[in-house]
Amino acid sequence: MDDNFGSFSVYRGITDEELETFFRLAGLEDCAFLKVIKEYSGDNDLILMLLDAFAGEKIQFPERKKCLRLLDRSFMYNYLKDNSFSKEAYRTVSKQKDKTTLQIKNMVDVVDRNLK
Repeated sequence: MDDNFGSFSVYRGITDEELETFFRLAGLEDCAFLKVIKEYSGDNDLILMLLDAFAGEKIQFPERKKCLRLLDRSFMYNYLKDNSFSKEAYRTVSKQKDKTTLQIKNMVDVVDRNLK
């Protein structure tokens, strides 16, 4: 973040019309990310805070398929961790995922390496 972080705060209370005009001027009217934030939050100030925080940054999200795989592994890893990586926990995950405990162990090892 640069020294000017927070400078957008003077525009708090921006109206939908003002935000739409800003989006058009900034070439952001087709930005799916901002449209989703606006749709779900309904909070124009939140959008300005995000723009202020990430101004000049290029944000790229992983593809949906990769996100789903990583979310699945995150839940699996945390379940195993919460259960002290016990044999019973591995058996439970193995049944849920229809994979061998060795396959689950290999996935957990990859997750563990990536977290370090």
